[in-house]
Amino acid sequence: MSTGVSLVLAVILLGCQAQSGREQSEPPFHFVDASREAGLDFLNVSGSPQQNYVLESMSTGAAFLDFDNDGFQDLFV
Repeated sequence: MSTGVSLVLAVILLGCQAQSGREQSEPPFHFVDASREAGLDFLNVSGSPQQNYVLESMSTGAAFLDFDNDGFQDLFV
């Protein structure tokens, strides 16, 4: 076996070792679905069920900006 293949196999085996010494920690944030409380009832329907065209299979987007200059972020969908 060549040196390069041996090195690649050694790196793969080292990467597959169990990480038993680390304890699981809680994530620093928690996402909550607050769309209903915020009054967002938007349903995205993108094209027909057959998805014949590329634009029908691509999703839409959203933007957060202070559109009306009131100091609060507005959601543009």
